[in-house]
Formats: sequence, structure tokens, C-alpha cells
Amino acid sequence: MTEKDKEQETKAVAKVNGDEIEVQTVDLGVALTAAERAGLDVQVTTAKQYPRSITDALRTAEDLATLDEDTAMGCFYLIPRAGKKIEGPSARLAEIMAYSWGNLRCDAAVVGDDATHITAVGTTFDLERNVAIRVQVKRRITNAQGKRFNEDMVTVAGNAAISIALRNSVFKVIPAALTQKVYQAARKASVGEAGTLTQKRQNALAWFAKTGIPEAEVFKMLEVKGVDDIGVDELITLRGISTALKDGDTTVESLLAHGSEGAELGTRTQEAADALKKKLAEKNGEKKEEEPAVPGKEADTLAHELELLLKEKMPKDVRAHFKKQLKALHKAGDMDGLNALSVKIEREVEKQKKAARTDTP
Repeated sequence: MTEKDKEQETKAVAKVNGDEIEVQTVDLGVALTAAERAGLDVQVTTAKQYPRSITDALRTAEDLATLDEDTAMGCFYLIPRAGKKIEGPSARLAEIMAYSWGNLRCDAAVVGDDATHITAVGTTFDLERNVAIRVQVKRRITNAQGKRFNEDMVTVAGNAAISIALRNSVFKVIPAALTQKVYQAARKASVGEAGTLTQKRQNALAWFAKTGIPEAEVFKMLEVKGVDDIGVDELITLRGISTALKDGDTTVESLLAHGSEGAELGTRTQEAADALKKKLAEKNGEKKEEEPAVPGKEADTLAHELELLLKEKMPKDVRAHFKKQLKALHKAGDMDGLNALSVKIEREVEKQKKAARTDTP
């Protein structure tokens, strides 16, 4: 017996009712590994004996995904970002596909937790096709100021990471070409047939209002002018956003920070930055020819101009908040962030000017 074997197995002699018996202790880790291996062999063998029918699997998945409006609504997510829509099949659809596909072994767990991120790993093993894919997902557990979440929020972030990791691994194993039909059917069914379009609009807006997203922000996310412009496509978009919020793919704060400004920032950010430069130059009596942008210098210039703009009349706490953001973005050389900040500051300045005009008799 090797030294390793001796470490894994120990023997002792004991007396029971006057008789000597040999007691053998086996390392539990080795035993469990062997048991798991045997169990896996049985599962693979069973999967080979009872292969899936792709037609039946897809039919079952579509029936489940379109069972009712609420189920269909949970089968896809959508996140607005900078005028674009990031959408895809959700964790709920992954569960439906895994159940319908069959002969799968799925697992997900948190594997890491450091100061700023929590890490989860999801694994899906197609026992019949002998294909296994593992996916790692990281979720930030700090707020905008870099402060770590409390334990409850860390747990919530961990659960969201597990759900996303499992979803991603399932859809890496089941071909996208096969899930697309089910996905599209769920999108259409999410609108439902019960109730009028007006009722569905009001219900959707009421749901978002409860989560802290007012009508005006919803209109900005949808790039519409008012409630009457919300049609079937827009309702599907709202269904996807609500699923993204429920599954933890995004947050209300993120939507308000990015989604509501996405359409504007996609077209107005650079215009706003250029307008700001021109306005400040005219205010200072400067009329200089434009110079080619120099890496680093452009950020310094814009940061300086924003500092001047922050001298305009506004509440002290608002100014302090903007200054803190400006300092962090300037230090990081984040031009996109600085441009976005310039839009916010301009809005605040205009808001204060409008309030001043209103107060003037």
C-alpha cells in the first residue's frame, strides 16, 4: 500500500463482546467521488437508452412557454442601453428548455466572494450528446461610491449570479437555432389577448410606477412621446424590461441612469459637449480655432469647462454631487462619462434658470 493509500484508509482493531474485529475507515471524499462517478455512468447509460425527440422537446417547451401571459412574459428579458435594446431568453425559459430537452444535468453555485464582486459558476451537461459547458458570471457588490453592499444585498446578488450562470450554461448547450422558435412564440404570447390595448398600457405603466420608474422615464426608454404611442411592440419591450428587473439582470437605478438617457445620449451626447464648449468660449470672449483632439488633453479640457459650468447657480448638495462625479470621471479619463455628466449639468443649469424666471414677477 502506498503512502497515499495509507492516508486515505486507516485500520484499527477493537473488541466487541469479547471478539476482535477490524475497523476500516475510508476517506469520505474518495467514497463520494466514486459514488458520483457511478451515478453519472448510470445517467449517461439511461440517456443513451432513452434518447430525446427534438420535435417533442420543442413542442413541450413551446406549450409551457406560452401556457399563459405571465409565464410568457417571464421567458425573455430586455435592457435598454444607449438607444439600443439588449434582449434574450431569460432564466425562466432556460428552466423550461432544460425540462423539455431532457437528459441534462445542471448545476450552479457561488464559488467566489471578494471585496467588489461575487462569482457564480453554472454547469450544464448533456448526457446524451456528451457535451458539458461551464460558465462563470461575476456580479458587482458595491454601490456607485464603492461601498460594499450589506449581507442581504450580497445574498440577492449571489442568487442573481447563480440564476444567470445557470441560464447561460443551458443556452450554451441547447443550440440557439432550436430555442429561437420557442423564444419568439413567448414574446408574442406575452402581450396576451385578454383586455384592451389601453388597459394593457395602464397596467404596464402602473407596474413600473410601483418599482420607482415614472411614466416620463418609461416614455424615454421606449423612445415615444406619450402613452398613445405605446403599441404591441412597445408592450413586449416593457415585458422584457420587467423580467430583467425580476431576474436581477438590471436594476431600477441602472435603468434610470442609462436606459432613460440611452436614446438621447446616443445622438445628443457629443452635440451637448460641443454646445457646452461653444457656450463657454463665447462667455469668456474666446474664439479660437478648433485643435485636433489629443488623448488625455480632451478630457482635461472638458473637465475644466464643466468646473466653470458648476459655478452657475444650483443647490449646494447638487453641485457637490456633480463635483464628486466629475473628479472620479476626470481621474479615470472617461470621456463617455464626462459627456454624459455634461448633459446632466446642463439640464440642472437650465432647470435653475427656468425656476428663476418663474419666480420673477
